[in-house]
Amino acid sequence: MADGAAIPAPARLPSIAKACIVLGIVAAIRLVPEVVVIVPRDPGRVYYLLLALDLLWAGLWIGAGVVLRSPRPAAVTFAAVDGALLLGNALASACFVGRDFLKVPPGPRPSNWNILIAFYGSRMLFYGIEILFWACVLLILLKQAPGRATLAAIVSSFLMAAGFQTILLITLFGW
Repeated sequence: MADGAAIPAPARLPSIAKACIVLGIVAAIRLVPEVVVIVPRDPGRVYYLLLALDLLWAGLWIGAGVVLRSPRPAAVTFAAVDGALLLGNALASACFVGRDFLKVPPGPRPSNWNILIAFYGSRMLFYGIEILFWACVLLILLKQAPGRATLAAIVSSFLMAAGFQTILLITLFGW
């Protein structure tokens, strides 16, 4: 293989699997500083619900990586469905978190400005990583498991996750 040549897609799957597992662990670990700062302030049930969902999404990251390490043919489709769920969640969440951050009034910064920047910044950074990663990886996985069934699974999973997250966030925070 010549330098600069594209790596064949099947050879990319182990690398994608490792990246998914590492990013799943990062998704879970990034919550620790947030919990340490926010939980002592008694955030209420809504925060704990969002925290549980964040842990669920981290589990989906790890699950996609573990499944991609398996030689089973259905593994690629399962990982693609995981990825579509994560992509839908990331897009919907980024819209709401970004909108919420932009509501901070102009003028003097609030006393908890550093906490706000850390909270919103870490979430937006991770949502950006999720969006870029899964947009690219879903194309690779679709080449590995071509067909209408896989495409339908990806699209429907994306729409379900984005719809679920949007409805949940509108219900909890309003628009």
